[in-house]
Amino acid sequence: MVQGIKKIERNLTAALFGPVGVLSTARIETYQSCPLKFKFKYVNKFTLQTVLSSQLVFEQAFRRIIELAYEEKAWSKNTLSQALNFFNKQWPGSQFINKTEGQDFKLRAERIFALFYETQQQGGTVIKSYPNQTISVMVDGQAVQARVDRIDEMPGRKIELTVYDTQLNAATEEILRTDLKYQIIWLAATNKFKGRVNKINCYNLEHGSTTEISFTSREMESVRQLINETQAAIQHREFTAHRGPLCGWCDCYPVCSAWNKNREKYRAYEMTIFRKA
Repeated sequence: MVQGIKKIERNLTAALFGPVGVLSTARIETYQSCPLKFKFKYVNKFTLQTVLSSQLVFEQAFRRIIELAYEEKAWSKNTLSQALNFFNKQWPGSQFINKTEGQDFKLRAERIFALFYETQQQGGTVIKSYPNQTISVMVDGQAVQARVDRIDEMPGRKIELTVYDTQLNAATEEILRTDLKYQIIWLAATNKFKGRVNKINCYNLEHGSTTEISFTSREMESVRQLINETQAAIQHREFTAHRGPLCGWCDCYPVCSAWNKNREKYRAYEMTIFRKA
């Protein structure tokens, strides 16, 4: 009975989303870096004890506050002082393990939030903003999803896509052009909003600067090929581990057969230089 239900679920998922379920930037990049890690996370669905870094806590918290600010219309109806009060009420200081580090991140986030507020006051005419959106595209029968920090509906039925960059240094167009995240966003958005999208805005929160990026049809063909190759490899259950010097940082390291001491002893230069205890 249970096996029959699981088979129906698998068939339904394949019919709706493709042979391997929904793919995303994270899933594709995980498979490319280590197929066995992909299997642990998305096929076996192992529950792994993961400790979020302070940087990741900061990024998630800030994105959530920006999303809430749009929902509450904190940009249009509040002064800067009122907007900062809104920020302070939402800031999750208790999520930082190190209190001193958490305070440093809060000061940084507050400064960035104030800069973001000023940028919003100077922005052009936006009919409506949709924060934290997920858009999908079917690539040869395989569903692929992308997350966009903000989709703005502009006059003339134009659509603007914005992705928040939390790095200290703003990314260049050359770097963004090789980033799979932006490639899949472009693939999904140009399919969903046909003829209405002409660029992606990469907004660097640290400096309040924007780098614009768009892609050619030839570049999109390469992305489609990567998606097809990844989907085929997953479907054929090709889950060989990719050993590397940073394996010790991986949450799957304790259960990874590639580092099983009872198996062959790998040469020294193949051994991970950052072993987890």
